[in-house]
Amino acid sequence: VPNEIKQEGTTGAGRVASGDGQSIILPSGLSITAIQLHIDQTHGTYGASDVELQLWETERENGDLIRSGASSVASGSLLKEEIGQTPGWVTVLLGTPYSNTSPDPVELVFEFVVSSSDLDGVNYYSFSELNAYTYGSQVYWPGGGQSYVDLSPYDFTFRAIVEVPSENEPI
Repeated sequence: VPNEIKQEGTTGAGRVASGDGQSIILPSGLSITAIQLHIDQTHGTYGASDVELQLWETERENGDLIRSGASSVASGSLLKEEIGQTPGWVTVLLGTPYSNTSPDPVELVFEFVVSSSDLDGVNYYSFSELNAYTYGSQVYWPGGGQSYVDLSPYDFTFRAIVEVPSENEPI
């Protein structure tokens, strides 16, 4: 599993709903601090809409991808004013970085939370259907105790910002 977690190709763009997301693999010993997304265009009275992402731990159960816990492990948001009228790459900082302290890679999903109406503004997020990120895919969470719906070969256009956590011990 490579330390670079990204898919920068673009073959189209579309709207998202709450529950839309992207599965990724985070190697052992790395922390994820932010997600960069590519917004192709915006529409609506105010142009862009706010962006809110939640990061979920997942596990495989009989081949299905399910959430590991009842709540997300990290989240971040970006106000529409920070996107402006010139879409492109935007960075959503996680309030608290998520660190993979296990000896194995973990599968995570960053998931959109959409709370604004179309009148407030709509973002069209770039994607590729060429399976450019081979360690995950676009997914959709239908709610309840169900598993994610795998939308392969689609991937969002994204970059996960990762780092090796500091090992500074208090003196």
